[in-house]
Amino acid sequence: MPQSIDRIRIAQLLRQGMRYADVAEEAGCSYRSVSSVAEEIGLARKQVSHKEALPWTLEERHKLSMPAQRLRDLSRLAQELPVDAHRKIGALRWAQTLIDEGLDISYEPDAPPSPHCPDGGFFTFPATTTAGRTHVGKWLGKATGKPVRRSARR
Repeated sequence: MPQSIDRIRIAQLLRQGMRYADVAEEAGCSYRSVSSVAEEIGLARKQVSHKEALPWTLEERHKLSMPAQRLRDLSRLAQELPVDAHRKIGALRWAQTLIDEGLDISYEPDAPPSPHCPDGGFFTFPATTTAGRTHVGKWLGKATGKPVRRSARR
């Protein structure tokens, strides 16, 4: 016979900000049960996707590289998700620096390290379009909600 689920206890734990896995352990139920209760009471976590910001198939060694992290942070900002203040500043500055230098970014697993991509894989190239239409410019614009332009401080 299936075990009854204490929906009230699960809701209390979720409102305290506990992770689904921790709530499941504490309440003695499955992760899926916690997810279902969260959905029922309007506390379901938004599914986050960075596929548009990182449209390439990254090799494992590049998944945590600086450019990948910066693009994920810009994607999180664009989706109005929380980003640590230091990471937010870092991502915005990184993207604006590329725009100011007239560069865009792409990915090839065998690309060598470079100043903007110290782990390799990612590489910069001269942008052939206006700043707001580059890959980096698109995500900087989405993250800030503002038109993207080169800074006047060049």
